[in-house]
Amino acid sequence: MIGARGRRYLTDAVRAFDRAPVEVAIAVVLAIGFSYAIDQGDFTFPRWLELAVAGALCFAAAWTGTLLHALGAISTRRRWMITSAGAAIAAAYALLVLDLDLAAEGWRAFMLVAGAVLWLLAVPVFSGTRERAVDRMRAVDGRILLRVSGALLYAAALFAGLALALGAVNSLFELNIRNEIYGHVAGWIFLVLAPWIVIGGLAEYARPLGDGSAVAGVVHRMTVFLVPPLLALYYVILYAYAVRIGITGEVPKNMLSPMVMAAGVLAAMALVLFEPDHDDAAALRWLRFAPPLFLPPAALGVWAIWLRVDQYGWTEFRLLRLIVLLVLAGLAVGATVQLVRRRPFSLHALPLALAAALVLAAIGPWSVLSASRRSQQTRLGNALVQASIDPRSAPPPRSSTSPRIVPTDSAARRIPFEQYERINDTARYLLTHHGSDALPPVLARDFTDDRDRYDLAASLGLAPQPGTDSPGARMFSGFLGDGPVPAIAGRAVYRINGAPMRGQDGGNRMMFRDSVLVLVTPDGGRYRIDLSGFMRESRPGPDRGNTLSGDRALLPVTDDAGAQAGEFLVLHIAMGTEDGVMQLHNIDGLLFRS
Repeated sequence: MIGARGRRYLTDAVRAFDRAPVEVAIAVVLAIGFSYAIDQGDFTFPRWLELAVAGALCFAAAWTGTLLHALGAISTRRRWMITSAGAAIAAAYALLVLDLDLAAEGWRAFMLVAGAVLWLLAVPVFSGTRERAVDRMRAVDGRILLRVSGALLYAAALFAGLALALGAVNSLFELNIRNEIYGHVAGWIFLVLAPWIVIGGLAEYARPLGDGSAVAGVVHRMTVFLVPPLLALYYVILYAYAVRIGITGEVPKNMLSPMVMAAGVLAAMALVLFEPDHDDAAALRWLRFAPPLFLPPAALGVWAIWLRVDQYGWTEFRLLRLIVLLVLAGLAVGATVQLVRRRPFSLHALPLALAAALVLAAIGPWSVLSASRRSQQTRLGNALVQASIDPRSAPPPRSSTSPRIVPTDSAARRIPFEQYERINDTARYLLTHHGSDALPPVLARDFTDDRDRYDLAASLGLAPQPGTDSPGARMFSGFLGDGPVPAIAGRAVYRINGAPMRGQDGGNRMMFRDSVLVLVTPDGGRYRIDLSGFMRESRPGPDRGNTLSGDRALLPVTDDAGAQAGEFLVLHIAMGTEDGVMQLHNIDGLLFRS
């Protein structure tokens, strides 16, 4: 038995065909694409994500028209005009701009989708008079969120039941069902059935404002014990940290701005969920002072971001944090003015302002993508000029036998390690976030080898000066290069691949402590590899970049008593130093036991 609520959900899902056919079609297309991606493999999921982003934007436009029409604010003709315009814009964006292989485009997609969600929260505001805008937004959005929560819980229960049934049938009848079937089932339940249930509740969302529900009352009372206490806790932490800064004189940490943003979002949620001036919520009247209390932490958060800009330049995430903080601070100033003038808060301005800021930050020459690209290009150009390299000059010729330029020690131009790393980090950022077109002409390359992008400074004939390594964090990633390796025959071979545990040996397969890697083979053998010498010598340099030669990649292996027990051939290693302490993040290689 699926129960009365389950039967109502299924009935609403059927009604969704008539109430919102475009939204239903989008859900089906996304589910078909998801199933195709599962069958084709991981390499197709970025393409499905692009389809999902375009589908989400198209859904937002269609749902805007559908909801406003259901609320009686627009005609049928205007509803379809909004839907058609949104579909055309989403299609043009997907075909001409969207490319999730570039990290910057991922940020653009995130901002557009987040802006679309915030816009949908504000849509009920436009369905009536301004005087009751906040009441409409709170009532309609509350009903939608309740339906979304119920649909997701129902979908999760349905998937769990079907998964158990499939597992039982597979075991009892020995059908050898592929594991991908669970992904297909989950995709169609969560991407089709759950959205249809939400869409089917359109008539419920359009009920008169005074028509409440017992479930909504229960949820409201539950959130009283969640959101306001969390907000108070965040404010206590932020103000305590501000006092610490005043006493010690230290600069704010990078973690501060996300904490301030979280406090601002919690304050916005608390004000939207609860009415501070309402007689029934007298205990929460202190929420009226949440906006003015947000202003000092917001200033600290902006300061923390600005300090990193002087060091590392602008990035999409850094700019996005700054924009969100400034918008939240501006809204807090407006709410503070309304508090002083004893007027109710214009809460509908919250999602509208944030949505507008995110959309504007994602498009045009003023976008965070364009600004971060210009900032990092300037930073890279200055670093190259300091290294006596003209960024506008032609790239050095490639070797005819190697995809990378690897100069000899005598031919390399030595520069400080910090400058060497700045060239590599900034060039790699531009390459991965904005593509090779964002690099200056001197670094124009075809990047046929992925290893090429790890050490672009070496391709310019540069090398770090000895003894100039930064005492802070430093990363290194190395691959076994092409060519012969020392002959190893007549040995038992084990493949070792993964991230080692850190700390005391607790019987794990791979442990790393004090520069020593401890390996436990399936037959119970324990072996030790001292990586201290290897890690000290594995610095970026002109003689190797991130390519390991065969002799350097073969490391001695000992047993617990210190006796020679074999060799370990490094295929790939990712490691670094943090405040002078060696860290091993991942290792892949072959253990040859004596």
